[in-house]
Amino acid sequence: MNRLISKLPPLKSLVAFEAVCRCGSVTAAAKELTSSQPSVSQHIRQLETNLGTALFFKQGRQLKLTTAGQSFYEQIAPTLWQIAQTAENLRDVSLQQKTLDIICHTGLAMFWLLPRLTELQNAIAPIQLNITLSDNPNQPITRRANLLIMQFGPLSHHKNQRVLFHESVSLVAGSRYAQTHQLTPSTSLAQIVDGIAQQTIQLIHMDNQDGRWLDWRQWLRKQGVELPQTHQPVYLGNYHTVITQAQHNQGLALGWHGIIDTLIDQGDLVCVTTKTTQRKNYGYYLDIAHLDATFLPVVCALQQFATPHLAPTP
Repeated sequence: MNRLISKLPPLKSLVAFEAVCRCGSVTAAAKELTSSQPSVSQHIRQLETNLGTALFFKQGRQLKLTTAGQSFYEQIAPTLWQIAQTAENLRDVSLQQKTLDIICHTGLAMFWLLPRLTELQNAIAPIQLNITLSDNPNQPITRRANLLIMQFGPLSHHKNQRVLFHESVSLVAGSRYAQTHQLTPSTSLAQIVDGIAQQTIQLIHMDNQDGRWLDWRQWLRKQGVELPQTHQPVYLGNYHTVITQAQHNQGLALGWHGIIDTLIDQGDLVCVTTKTTQRKNYGYYLDIAHLDATFLPVVCALQQFATPHLAPTP
């Protein structure tokens, strides 16, 4: 049987030969290959023995190719570089296949995902992450198999939706604002509503054009009270901005548990009443419709991080 391996010279000898020819000397080739001159010279001798012919000759202090050596170099050099380029292309494809694109709601990213990013990367290595922040639930999606969407909205039992947090919304404020206005978890909702009516308590609003989110009027109605007519709202563009303003002691905000709990634990935010509102069919979720099974460990890791908050509050 004519086996290919029996016809080929040793690969290391071919690589050393190509480097010596291109670099012009054994010394330069050894430096490029991060090897020693004796080692490169030995590879050249092995190749000449394998081929049964001399490939170089000395002309003074210079190393020159023989006719056979020149012909051999011209034949094998392009092939070696083509093999190298083909291998590199495959590595690039493999790396791309191990890169997961995540489109994440801004608030969820800033307050929950990014603070856990190092822990997540350690859990899913060698998968690499490319994270884009977006509050647009209708963002056009190109069809591919390496996309995970982290969003807020209606929950379903669809196989492509994995729940992170069921909705549970409290009233929160910065610690200094709560202290200044004498707001504690034991504060009654009637006291808060009276403060809103008297304009001694300010409310921070998110843009009400996005119908997925509870607004102040809806939240209060679910508690059986109405937003005072005297209130003149100012709307902010996204939830990250709303919570940042609350942290800066600018007023009360609606706080979605799950993503703000760390801020509460750290004392950056405080709950100013025990009242909460839940919509059973709303929450933060993972959309895995565009996700290949290769990346399911990422989904598992994210759900494990969210486990303490998965169950809806009674």
